[in-house]
Amino acid sequence: SCAKCLSCWVTFSVASITPDRGGSGGFVTAKLTGAGFRPTSRIFLFSGSQQIAEAELRSFVSTMGMTVRWDLRGVPLGTYDIEVRNQDSSTARLTGGFTVEPMRDPSISVSHTTPRLLLVGRKETYHFRFTNTSNIDVSYFFTNIAVPAGTEISVETDSDLLRTRNDMVPDSLIPEGETLDDWADNGDVRIVPLVGRDIPPGEAYNCRVTFRNPGALSGEDFPMAVLTRTMTKEGFLAAQLPQIETYRA
Repeated sequence: SCAKCLSCWVTFSVASITPDRGGSGGFVTAKLTGAGFRPTSRIFLFSGSQQIAEAELRSFVSTMGMTVRWDLRGVPLGTYDIEVRNQDSSTARLTGGFTVEPMRDPSISVSHTTPRLLLVGRKETYHFRFTNTSNIDVSYFFTNIAVPAGTEISVETDSDLLRTRNDMVPDSLIPEGETLDDWADNGDVRIVPLVGRDIPPGEAYNCRVTFRNPGALSGEDFPMAVLTRTMTKEGFLAAQLPQIETYRA
């Protein structure tokens, strides 16, 4: 069986990291590829012989891949070597593998694919894609998709880290025999809220929303708005605490 195992004959090495740069002062999740990795491997940034930072190993995928997270708070701007160190003290380096650059503000771009027409009484699926266009992890982002009240809606996401309204409320808080819709009405507007968490630079979360237009509006006149904002972990917790206290009271 050993002959079939790539890690037995491929040299311990670091081949690439994606993304290969991140914003100073933030956290950056990246995918590391190479050979000879172990669940106990440690990952560092080096400037020459000086150790600058150690990454958190978020996910060990295989001996050829793992996901790490850099804490770049206090790390000076510059280009650094990546070193992976195993328990037997063996090391592998990727020279100039990672660059720390000025941090850009957290931002999420929204793209969507929509049907040419949404006829009255017909169901159509809209595809939404939320991409981190910053150079640091976005801790939280909030999206509201607004359509006319009365629109029939169903929502599916492709990640546990992109949650619908129903996903955000524990079953224990929903009265027995009742269901929680993935939308909420606000006057003549029906809003689909989504919350995304820990999205790395360049990564995207996707969702599919099926609408059924029961009203008089049809075709290109069917109105829809998509609003998105980002929030740090500290900002998110500060916003949640007053709400938790309100519900507790």
